[in-house]
Amino acid sequence: MRLPVLALLCCCGLVAGCGGVLHLSKSLGAKSAVERARAANAQEKAPYHLALAEAYLAQAEIEATGAHGQEALAYDELALDHALKAEALARGERLPEANAPAAPAAAQTAPMKATKPAKPAPKKTSSDDEEL
Repeated sequence: MRLPVLALLCCCGLVAGCGGVLHLSKSLGAKSAVERARAANAQEKAPYHLALAEAYLAQAEIEATGAHGQEALAYDELALDHALKAEALARGERLPEANAPAAPAAAQTAPMKATKPAKPAPKKTSSDDEEL
């Protein structure tokens, strides 16, 4: 009877600990990216993204120490994303527009058609107001 209970407790402990292991892995990747960004002079060329990466890393540590593994992972991913952006900007690369969808090829080459101007709305008269 003790063996199944002990096995169950060990499995629960391993599953609960996975968030910490994943956080550690993601955190190390983000820290490495922050260091590369600093080495590329991101403090001067991309201070916004570098500061965000550092702040997200700090928040990830806070979440991890509070046993909030999923939140820590989310902050680690945000930190990594901004650290990579800071590094790219510091190296002089352009970032793609986040909200700009790619235009279809047909829209880029199709000529514009001329349209007629809209007709002006009829003017109101004083008798229109009296009917209401």
